[in-house]
Amino acid sequence: MRSSASHQWVLSLRPTEQLLIEGAVRVETYSDFGETLSGKLASSFAVKPTVRLRGAVSNSVRAPFLGQTAFTDRTVNFGAGGTLASTRTLSVSDPLARLLGAEDLREERTLNLSAGVTAEPVAGLTLSLDAFRIQVDDRITLSDRFFGPALEALVQAQPGGAGLQSVRFFTNAVDTETTGVDAVANWRFPFSAGQLTLGAAYSYAETEITDRRATPAALLALDPAFALIGAEEVNTLEEAAPRWKALLSAEWTADRYWLMGRLNGYGSTVRVFNFGGGFEPRQRSGAETSLDLEGGLDVTESLTWTAGVTNLLDNYPDRSDPAINYFGNLPWDVLSPVGINGRYLYSRLTARF
Repeated sequence: MRSSASHQWVLSLRPTEQLLIEGAVRVETYSDFGETLSGKLASSFAVKPTVRLRGAVSNSVRAPFLGQTAFTDRTVNFGAGGTLASTRTLSVSDPLARLLGAEDLREERTLNLSAGVTAEPVAGLTLSLDAFRIQVDDRITLSDRFFGPALEALVQAQPGGAGLQSVRFFTNAVDTETTGVDAVANWRFPFSAGQLTLGAAYSYAETEITDRRATPAALLALDPAFALIGAEEVNTLEEAAPRWKALLSAEWTADRYWLMGRLNGYGSTVRVFNFGGGFEPRQRSGAETSLDLEGGLDVTESLTWTAGVTNLLDNYPDRSDPAINYFGNLPWDVLSPVGINGRYLYSRLTARF
């Protein structure tokens, strides 16, 4: 079982009334990974009382967690030619994973850069705009799903491998770089015997794999086409999540009541499947929106009733391509940000004691 200890030092300086500089250093000691050192340097400068510039540079270290070092499961997934295959996620210490070239996981190391501006042009209105870049070395991700006649024969000849047709394991296989921007605006003011808060937010983030580790020789010996990180995991890191998200919201609160409306917008997503033999169909789902409403009442000091609806307009994602919908049994891809269940109504009663 992992144990850890940490020490942290923080320093804050204000050379002038307008300039604030803060620094922090953290040393952590893990029983299974040794010592790690991380730090942060941040500053902010008040251009005027209502406008402030800010920036930060930091690094961090994240040791693998138990779900990555010891997790194992068995599922049914797409295999060669789109047929269903029994797939097992192996822990990195599993003898079969070692046979295929798996190694002990190393800690992830990141470098983070950010710069931005905040402003309050009028009372109650706050604005912020930030740009960022995050570099991750030795990022932990799942390997490709390996399948094929040679792999299947090897796996099924090992203890506990009966019936298995495909395997994968966690690995420090890639370095990535994520760049993006966040913009947020909130305006709070009195309205109709209560307070109304209007909000808007937009974020854009793009992740790119900047380096990949070589495929272990044991895997290449089974099939020269094997890649430690294949099309599906590249897709997971670079295209499976929407690159942009937007939000418009309004929330009114009074003494015992509140009402909230929220319009979410999401950019398009891409899902890639590896069926072997170079057949890697791509499913693109277009941009989506979801309108949510909620209201509540404090019935008593200890009893609150809430009711709402998620996805009021009953929006569904684009239908899956025939190549991946498994004869119509999987009409929508599970990666859609609006889900596959349409409108959802709820009501709850909360008691506080």
